[in-house]
Amino acid sequence: MGLEQMLVMRPIPGWSRYETPIKNLYLCGAGAHPGGGVTGAPGYNAARLYLHSH
Repeated sequence: MGLEQMLVMRPIPGWSRYETPIKNLYLCGAGAHPGGGVTGAPGYNAARLYLHSH
């Protein structure tokens, strides 16, 4: 993985905040920021964003 796909650039620029261009589709797997090494964090963050927006 290159620097362009790490930290807040993961998985691609613009999607690091868990939202996608598809309405109500959020990223929450190991490929999302902060990555799979932090257990459950991507899912927790995506759920929090979803709940906050609805």
